[in-house]
Amino acid sequence: MSKPTAIDNLDARGETRAMLTLAWPIAGSMLLLIATDTVDVVMIGHLGERELAAAALGFNFAILFILFAVGSMSAVAALGAQAIGAGDARGVRRTMRQGVWFAVLASGPCVAIMLQGEAILIALGQDPGLAALAQTYLDYFAWTLVPVFLIIVFRNTMAAFEVVRPGLYFIMAMVPLNVALNWVLMFGGLGLVAPMGLPGASLSTLIAESIGVLLYIVYLLRAPKFRAMALFRNFHRPDWPRFRSLCRIGLPAGGLAMVEHGMFVIAALLMGVIGTTQLAAFHIATQVISMIFVVAFGISQAASIRIGGAAGARDLPLVRWRGRLAFRLTAVLMGLLGVVLWLGAEEIFALFVNDADPKAAELIRMGAGYLTIAAVFQLVDGLQIVACGVLRGLNDTVAALWLGLVGYIAAGVGFAWLFAFPLAMGGDGVIYGLSVGLAMVAALALARFHLLTRSEGVAFRRLLREEAPAA
Repeated sequence: MSKPTAIDNLDARGETRAMLTLAWPIAGSMLLLIATDTVDVVMIGHLGERELAAAALGFNFAILFILFAVGSMSAVAALGAQAIGAGDARGVRRTMRQGVWFAVLASGPCVAIMLQGEAILIALGQDPGLAALAQTYLDYFAWTLVPVFLIIVFRNTMAAFEVVRPGLYFIMAMVPLNVALNWVLMFGGLGLVAPMGLPGASLSTLIAESIGVLLYIVYLLRAPKFRAMALFRNFHRPDWPRFRSLCRIGLPAGGLAMVEHGMFVIAALLMGVIGTTQLAAFHIATQVISMIFVVAFGISQAASIRIGGAAGARDLPLVRWRGRLAFRLTAVLMGLLGVVLWLGAEEIFALFVNDADPKAAELIRMGAGYLTIAAVFQLVDGLQIVACGVLRGLNDTVAALWLGLVGYIAAGVGFAWLFAFPLAMGGDGVIYGLSVGLAMVAALALARFHLLTRSEGVAFRRLLREEAPAA
């Protein structure tokens, strides 16, 4: 166990630089993934309105499982960072190996559910013809979850060592590859295959993600830093203690990601009840917000890794200091972005609207109003996701899930309904309700961090005890 850090010796500028160095490639990777989805939407749009609607239906069904993968596999980065902080190189290998086991086993049920997407969508009241068309998209996209889970495991293993740029470069290579494959498979480009239409879009994604897995494996096998660790040694051997630890930490984190997304899904349903224009404006507004949110997401992932490293070394002053610095950094960056959004709400929203649309003026006015309100909650939105990331660095994911259920669902959805309908605030009320939910999660998670870091016995009691190690 290392000697606790003296606060006077800490370098705020150096820590900020280290956290941003970690955060920006993670945020950039997420932004590129959003850009890939946007390009897919544009290309599918050329197939026709019905194909676009079916793809949107299928993707919105699948996104729950993707978010579960992102959340649950974040345990790999947290446990890996803790092992590194404790000087346990073998612990990193155990974590990655069981992360792959978890990825394969967890992705299986997700694939099975998605292959039954048509029946589920019909049961949820969707048009049978549209649901059937969506299933042609899901038939390939379902299998994409397997490489997606694996990529997240490999990326988080590298991130535990604060090696994040190669992952960004891999995604940069996958984006144009996905576009090229879309052109060939969807439209029969180069005359290599008959046009597949909508299924070609999801097959393109499957191929691109599978190639991404190979890129990560080759890197982990050949990069000197990782080759010496023999991360794939005894890959066939189960390690149930570490597997249980991944489940105990990762499953609640995955649940939290799904609960947060669920709040926005329910908000969209409320908007649909209010009116079609309100729903369209809300959809565009959430796209803009998601692009800003990647900044806080990157800091959250970076903070989880930095906190995990300090926790692994059982250095409570450093845990406390890094957490508080992450909160200050988030407040500054998200506050600045919120001001930009406030001042340029109308101009930003207009970029997403077709001027020829007869309802363009009304849509811009309404959407700009939503963005103006959203500008105010950028601060609490950033703080809540970073606070949850900090708690994840201490393996405190079960409590974070309960905080999310209270804040996102009980408060966020509850107040969105209250403001929108009984108080007759309409679409603005939905946005205000979401703000209340996000603010509550931020407040509760910050308070939770303060309570956890009062003493070593409280802060570190969820960290892994000595397990029966595997080779």
